[in-house]
Amino acid sequence: MSLGLKAGALACRPWQKVALDEPLETLCRLLMRELVAGCPHGSGCFEGLGRALACTLVKRLAAIHASAGVDPRLERAIRFFDQRFAERVTMKAVARVAGLSPDHLGEVFRSAVGCTPHQYLVQCRLRHARRLIASEGHRRSLAEIALAAGFADQAHLTRHFQRVFGQEPGHWREQNAKGDRKPVPVLFKTGLKFPGFVQDACPRVRAD
Repeated sequence: MSLGLKAGALACRPWQKVALDEPLETLCRLLMRELVAGCPHGSGCFEGLGRALACTLVKRLAAIHASAGVDPRLERAIRFFDQRFAERVTMKAVARVAGLSPDHLGEVFRSAVGCTPHQYLVQCRLRHARRLIASEGHRRSLAEIALAAGFADQAHLTRHFQRVFGQEPGHWREQNAKGDRKPVPVLFKTGLKFPGFVQDACPRVRAD
């Protein structure tokens, strides 16, 4: 399958950030489910999921590169999030910095980055919180870290951390201190239906 992308399009910048939106989170969870279970559905299923994840990531990166290269408004918005995520950020303020209306900002951002501005903001905060837990979790409380990362309180951090990484930050802090593992996307719980693009990539995977 061809993605219609130029080979060198993604190599123009040293690194890129990709927000963990629903499709990426779903694919990561499914891959982890297969890996932990020992690939019970066969190598074809695992390879199909891997290809779907790779294609999704490449499309996200290509979109970010293309948009950032031609739309400085989006670059200003992303830079604002990356630098000010720990503050009380409002979409009106971001839109004003970008030079767009809040509604237009949402459309441009979602089209280029693959998630809403607020979702990207949460990802910035989660990355910083995870770094703080790893480096300073032995001497700072989770409540302090939550505030330092821009979350309203510890419960706010815990809710988002558990949704993305499948465990509470306190549990991960204990594992990280022991050197057990880094946080990984959680496995799907029973009763959830997989999106169509996942079913297409791996038709033998079931939600139960």
